[in-house]
Amino acid sequence: TGVSTVSTTSAATSTRSAPVIFPPIEGGSANWAFHLGLNCWEEHGAVSLPDANPLLGTYTVEECRQQCEMNPDCEAAVIATHVSTPTFPCFLRTSVVIAQCRSYADFDVWEIQRTPSTTSLSSSTTSTSVTSTGVSTVSTTSAATSTRSAPVIFPPIEGGSANWAFHLGLNCWEEHGAVSLPDANPLLGTYTVEECRQQCEMNPDCEAAVIATHVSTPTFPCFLRTSVVIAQCRSYADFDVWEIQRTPSTTSLSSSTTSTSVTSTG
Repeated sequence: TGVSTVSTTSAATSTRSAPVIFPPIEGGSANWAFHLGLNCWEEHGAVSLPDANPLLGTYTVEECRQQCEMNPDCEAAVIATHVSTPTFPCFLRTSVVIAQCRSYADFDVWEIQRTPSTTSLSSSTTSTSVTSTGVSTVSTTSAATSTRSAPVIFPPIEGGSANWAFHLGLNCWEEHGAVSLPDANPLLGTYTVEECRQQCEMNPDCEAAVIATHVSTPTFPCFLRTSVVIAQCRSYADFDVWEIQRTPSTTSLSSSTTSTSVTSTG
């Protein structure tokens, strides 16, 4: 397939989630490994490219990845998502060693997965599938025909049994695709991404966890939503939606440890 399967055990045995494979951007030909809440910089898993620490100006997530793919020395785009704007500071990195990068709130790493044919951006439109074992394939066309990226399927959290559709840069609230659950707009306190999803899975009425990532802390405000209609939600910087995909057997969190694969087919 050109991209190896990435296997991940539960959080009981790993403190860092496995990356999820995204399809090529518009006009591109390389897949991308998305590392949520990670940062790579000098002496921490990467070297900055000249005049790209950050690049001048701000960029959407797709524009930053495009800048990386156009630079043959770029191995990853690091995006600072702490700013409350639709565009973000964009850092280009080389000599990337993901295992040496650091968990870091409000930063995400998009690691490019080049093949011999991906030396430059092509003009063709691509269609690629992102698959998680046990979940139907989600297909997406390029941004030329859609302004919103397709969700990417994540495996269950520790002790859980439901998969999750991850919508980057999206928000759902009253009259905008969702209804807030009582005492959960937001929940009291702050939560890691996994803890917020756990709160959602434990509530049988919860259809999505909305996480506000604009705070510069390792934990975030967590909003639980019901009556979710993703098509009516809004693109929104610094918010992400984790849509739970329950099955008849996912009425409650189980105590078993899970091991699931996330696969991209090329």
